[in-house]
Amino acid sequence: MTTAKILLRRTFATDAAVFLLSVVVIASQVVFMQALSQVQGYHFAYIVISLALLGFGGSGTVIALTKDGMRSRADRFVPLCMLLAATGCLVTLPAALYTAARADMQLLVFEYRAWFPLLMAALFVFIPFFFEALALGLVFVRDADIIGRRYAANLLGSAGGGGLGLLFLLWWSPEKIVPLFSSILAAGVLVLIFFSGDKTGRFRWYAVSLILLFTGVAVHIAAPLLPLSPYKDLSAALRLPESRVVTDRPHPMGRVQIVQAPSLRYGPGLSLFYSGEIPAAPRLYLNGEEYGACVPPTGKRPHILDSSVTALPLLIGEFKRALVLNAGAGASLGHLLSHDIPHVKGVEPHPFIVDQLTTWYGASLSDGRLSLAATDSRFYVRHGDSTYDLILLPMQGNFGGDVGLQALRENYLLTRESFRELWQSLDEDGILSFSVYIDRPPRRGLKLLALLVETMKETGIEFPSRHVAALRNWDMLTLAASPTPLGEPVRQALARAARRGGFDRAWIPGIGPAETDHNHVMEGDLLRTGMRLILEGRGESFIESYPFSIRPPSDDRPYFHQFLRWNHVTDAKRMMGEGAVAFVELGSLLVGITALLLASAAFILILLPLFKMKRASGQHGMMVFILFAAFGTGFMFLEIMFIQRLTLYWGHPIYSAAGVISALLCGMGIGSLTAQRMRDTSFILPAVLAAVCAVVTASLAFLPILFDATLAFPGPAKSFIGLVALALPAFFLGMPFPLALRRLDRDFPTLTPWAWGINGFFSVLAAPLAAILAMHVGFTLVGWCAALAYLAALAASVTFGNNARKDLL
Repeated sequence: MTTAKILLRRTFATDAAVFLLSVVVIASQVVFMQALSQVQGYHFAYIVISLALLGFGGSGTVIALTKDGMRSRADRFVPLCMLLAATGCLVTLPAALYTAARADMQLLVFEYRAWFPLLMAALFVFIPFFFEALALGLVFVRDADIIGRRYAANLLGSAGGGGLGLLFLLWWSPEKIVPLFSSILAAGVLVLIFFSGDKTGRFRWYAVSLILLFTGVAVHIAAPLLPLSPYKDLSAALRLPESRVVTDRPHPMGRVQIVQAPSLRYGPGLSLFYSGEIPAAPRLYLNGEEYGACVPPTGKRPHILDSSVTALPLLIGEFKRALVLNAGAGASLGHLLSHDIPHVKGVEPHPFIVDQLTTWYGASLSDGRLSLAATDSRFYVRHGDSTYDLILLPMQGNFGGDVGLQALRENYLLTRESFRELWQSLDEDGILSFSVYIDRPPRRGLKLLALLVETMKETGIEFPSRHVAALRNWDMLTLAASPTPLGEPVRQALARAARRGGFDRAWIPGIGPAETDHNHVMEGDLLRTGMRLILEGRGESFIESYPFSIRPPSDDRPYFHQFLRWNHVTDAKRMMGEGAVAFVELGSLLVGITALLLASAAFILILLPLFKMKRASGQHGMMVFILFAAFGTGFMFLEIMFIQRLTLYWGHPIYSAAGVISALLCGMGIGSLTAQRMRDTSFILPAVLAAVCAVVTASLAFLPILFDATLAFPGPAKSFIGLVALALPAFFLGMPFPLALRRLDRDFPTLTPWAWGINGFFSVLAAPLAAILAMHVGFTLVGWCAALAYLAALAASVTFGNNARKDLL
């Protein structure tokens, strides 16, 4: 074989290895986000992305510090790093999942030792990312003369990694997917070594690679189930006698598990006078969290929910067309069907849950009384083909409360924009109803009420108090509202319900709370006080002074369960006690603490080792600092902002994370390749940054309009539109970094490692910082902060270019 053919084969082998490495880097991030959702309750996208970037930043520092030592032996170090990464996927990534699952989230703000499992999990995650990044970095440095090919393989692998991660999640659970990443990396090493011209030690490379490849497959087949946090609803259910999982189906939108147990019974908001049997009902769990119970129609016998406060809308009206949003396991569907409502529509976004509902409620589907839609509830409400005289929202809160991670979760069904659409979907005399577990001090119920009252006022209702009725017991509040004032028949129905069920009339239309009902109301009840002030038009001052955030959320800040107000922490502590605030608002506190921890790790691993290089660099350090800090901050702000924005458009945060990461990396890769072919003039970098500022500004202004206008499109069309809309700004975002690095390497090469370190440090820090800003000021401001970062980079590039020309002259 000729030398040219050997070199060509080696080039293709390296391209294949880079492609597989890039696939694993992105796919493992997507899978790990889903795994964290299952073991702890939130996908923690910002942490996973930051840890991946920390690995890339640390590897860049190592390459910079070793100078030509590693680069000259890249042929040996690249496969070695890939095998070490494969070992990490086989050992440390599963260890990270098991360690994270055992973390006691409730103790994080009380006991410093509670952080050890999470810190160990972060270290375990960092290890494979570090070696993957080190392998890629060595290839890019060694093959700088054909960097276009390597970038192309990298961007294609990155684009495919997001899709492969979602595909794997459709087939298998995360604990079975992670070992396969080891097999993929081992296969890449086999290809690399097979086509290598160096035969030294080839047998050892083959042996180790084959062992890792087959071990990954074996562990995939025999992987034990992930342990769950002991505070997961599923964990509690499985501790019941004779409990068993009867269904277990993985999916990118969440793992669906159904549990049966004789003692697993269902009766939320039940009357204290109820003396019948509480039915045992199969319980459905989504990522380990309760998602409802199956309580089908009971024929002529009363349904268990007839004795609950959740029966309020059926006590005050008769309905022909009912809509149940996020139907879950269908208990509300069974309740409505027990009352002979002619048509009940259930909307549930998870396709596997819709399949299960079809099995459970097949008879009602057959006779035409029930229909199901496997789509996002917000999408269905906006583009439904009819109005309804009853709309039921999913139950909010948990019995006994939760550990506060709900504060991190986006909920686009409970926003101002969503409630306006819900109200427009009601008939003139229709009913919108929701039930909520009562928390103390009250937060969820008051926030929902404030959201409802604001919606009614926007539609011209002058006296919302006449349009609302509410019942409560000791643990649950149910509220019903109508565009038409609720009159005397409703007041009489409330009186009968309170008398028969021992409920308290939390609100009588046009009157207020029933002062004579004292079955469940305590002295100084803030729920009663808040309801009165909000419904009687005095809610603004109450909302402003309340220690917790109960102001209605918007699509720009869709964090309904985020209640912490930093300027009222002292008042909240006085109401709840020193430690209780941290318990119920753990999500908000966790973001801030992890931001500090990630910043510390990035400083130690990236910046600190490069300080010596920086000190020897001369007077241009500040401009380089601003320039590359802006690159890292601006891009990560945009990435986190796009992930959150696309969650509503694509229907799920895991879809959004996978699509956004793939689209941005693909577009940036093409932009980087284009930048490599541009002439290296003093004006090219400022010109490109000016274009970036314009494109980012246009994206912030027009993408929300585009997404809103095309929300009704089919799923594949929305996927295409979203990917194209992201790829266009990504193309320009991929240009400034290589252009600036090329100019820096030419004029001031001693500053190059410092620039890498600055960019890596701020990229790691920006992800949690963007999450904090989104929770407290909204996604729009996060996007504009990204635009300001690139504007600062533009100013720094002009100043740096002028100073550089003076020095060279």
